[in-house]
Amino acid sequence: MTVCSRALPEAANPQQLTSAEQICWYMRRLYGRGMTTTSGGNISIREEKDLVWISPTGTDKGVLEPHQVALTNLQGDMHNDCTPSSEAPFHLEIYRRHRGIRSVLHAHPVGLVALSVNRRTPNVMILPSVYRVCSDVAFVPYALPGSTDLADKIVSAISGNRIAAILENHGAVVAGENIGRCFTIFETIETAAKIMLKAAQLGNIHYLSTDELELIPTGAPAINGGETRHRISDAERSLRIKMTGLVIRAYEQSFFVSSMGSISCRFGDGFLLTPHGVDRALVVPSDLVYFENSVQYGDRPASRSFALHAAIYEMNPRIKSVIVAQPPNVMAFAVTGHRMNTKSTPESYVLLREIELLPFGAQYSDPPAVAAHISNDTPLVIIQNDCIISTGGSLLEAFDRLEVAEFNARFELSSIPFGGMKGLSKSQQMELRKRYFS
Repeated sequence: MTVCSRALPEAANPQQLTSAEQICWYMRRLYGRGMTTTSGGNISIREEKDLVWISPTGTDKGVLEPHQVALTNLQGDMHNDCTPSSEAPFHLEIYRRHRGIRSVLHAHPVGLVALSVNRRTPNVMILPSVYRVCSDVAFVPYALPGSTDLADKIVSAISGNRIAAILENHGAVVAGENIGRCFTIFETIETAAKIMLKAAQLGNIHYLSTDELELIPTGAPAINGGETRHRISDAERSLRIKMTGLVIRAYEQSFFVSSMGSISCRFGDGFLLTPHGVDRALVVPSDLVYFENSVQYGDRPASRSFALHAAIYEMNPRIKSVIVAQPPNVMAFAVTGHRMNTKSTPESYVLLREIELLPFGAQYSDPPAVAAHISNDTPLVIIQNDCIISTGGSLLEAFDRLEVAEFNARFELSSIPFGGMKGLSKSQQMELRKRYFS
């Protein structure tokens, strides 16, 4: 395996890499996701005996190699010839003051910096998936980068469940038990920031209340089985490969993040589904879970959205694939309650038709009620402060609809500075319905 290749290797398990290799792998991933620049950002990992690997200064983060990663102890004494990041002081101070912290990540992604220059933090109550990943985000007043003042302020802000912080006019820091966890939190709160910024163009943002949070189930769902099937056919193996390919593509397109998003597809008398707790950029065919007659086959825990997928298939025999996602432009409509206009282009109207906006909560308490809203005329639904559900007569159709929905949301948001979107006329819509709607 090439540790730092530009494309993420399908079978990568970064936790099996050395600390220096992990820093390169995640730094390249940060860069590939547009969350850092060539010179920006830094990552560190603390090993046993309090040795700390930390990304270097003055090095291209998009092509960082393990031999360039600096090694120091907690006092800042160097153990190799590489020069550590100028932000090393706050990394080391976090490790000195918080023994349970094993990794620190700092970068300057657009969404979080946009909030930082407005003295705001991402509101984790915006989506259940964001709240699950990170329960609180601190705000750190400005201090000179690389200074002991900045180190003291960051360390004071990080404690208990508060392991993420926005730095005023600077960026964001996440600390955690491993670099994978830090990356997931960092990416998730950046997604929350992007949704907030896009939603602000539409109006007031609704954040989840305490009562709404109580509706959210914790952990993976309890499913009968976890049994092993004796044989996977060539047809199923091929479908698993296609599904995981689209999971990774959904991640690359920012429809999913590492901790959010699920895809399912009918197969035989059941369906295949993405698992719970597996990084969406790293999912492989064997990770997928098969369900038949409410029995789970496979070692991975089921996705939290299992009951929703199952209900949609039960009530809609024509549907062959379901995708549950949180693309940021669509979510701007989900968190403001604004209905998306699907009449932007002929492609949007033909593929999306009408998108219904459903209130938060039924996806947990009554999945069949959500499934009942899906039909030929409404193949997608948006659930407020949660997700968009895209369905199709094939895996590709469901994915295409999701992609077009996110593009359509971008069209509408981008048109706001020019007075808003002027959609297709009634006669144009009728013409399309006669030709393309069955």
